[in-house]
Amino acid sequence: MKRQPLQLAVLAAAVVILVAAFIGIQYYNDAQEEKAGTDDYQIIVDIDRDDIIKFSYEYDGETYAFEKTDDTWYYVDDTSMNINVNIVETMLQKLAQLKVVQSIENVTDMSQYGLDEGYLTFEYETGDSSYVLHIGSRNSVTGVYYMAMPSETTVYMIEYYSLLGSFERTPEDMQVTE
Repeated sequence: MKRQPLQLAVLAAAVVILVAAFIGIQYYNDAQEEKAGTDDYQIIVDIDRDDIIKFSYEYDGETYAFEKTDDTWYYVDDTSMNINVNIVETMLQKLAQLKVVQSIENVTDMSQYGLDEGYLTFEYETGDSSYVLHIGSRNSVTGVYYMAMPSETTVYMIEYYSLLGSFERTPEDMQVTE
């Protein structure tokens, strides 16, 4: 009978610790969201959106490529599609002004960030430069995604809405609707 109060006390302490941890994680996530709304980020690519002439990205297991000819964007696999320029410009703005929350330098093991294989890839070009971005795993605690550029040893942390959210669409989703 004396064990029951002790077990109850241990269980109550465990519940208090779990509630405190939950509140702490919620507080941290809220603080990160607020921080994302401020100037607490680093721009690692800063180009003019209008200078981008090609881009491709992966979504839902498929790769979609687009090219600009005479200021008009075309889906490479079906140039007859009438692509909504406003959607493309929103997407390209995310690539042209690529914002990261934080970076980790001199990384020797990319696999711990999901950047060894099976990652998403974004590629884009201007008249004189090209960029390749690999998106790896999502950090389940902070909610950031890991990103790296080939042949670099820096891993960047990006927020979902700073890049990925704009690219969750197929070319059919980007067509002009009448």
